[in-house]
Amino acid sequence: MIDRYEIFEKAIDSSSEEADKHLIEFFKAFMPKQRNERWIHLAKKRSSRAHRDSHKLSGLLNFGLATKITNASNLGKYSDGVYWDFIDNPIITTPREAFVLGDYQDGIYSLIPGKLAIFFFHEGDIWLFKS
Repeated sequence: MIDRYEIFEKAIDSSSEEADKHLIEFFKAFMPKQRNERWIHLAKKRSSRAHRDSHKLSGLLNFGLATKITNASNLGKYSDGVYWDFIDNPIITTPREAFVLGDYQDGIYSLIPGKLAIFFFHEGDIWLFKS
């Protein structure tokens, strides 16, 4: 099994433009408008408040657009996406690596901006969001 620290060591940082595109579209697509402005702002700034408040996302996201999943087996056709753990800079990683990084951590893994993403919750839940 891949070690999360090995993944971070070899990972390529996402460009700021690419990360913004994925994260902003995630919040626009999967969170009610009255709540998404704050999270869009936090994502753009990569604010430490995003990490502090990431546990609150489970009460803010529109889970009507999500399916609970347990692994990356259905994501094999996707090569890379943007992973953000609310702490470090967003990185480019594979779905398999994202599942290692997101295991019992809060994180967002976006494959298609605003269309296909995974939300990892620190209690172990993993949600596939589609719009």
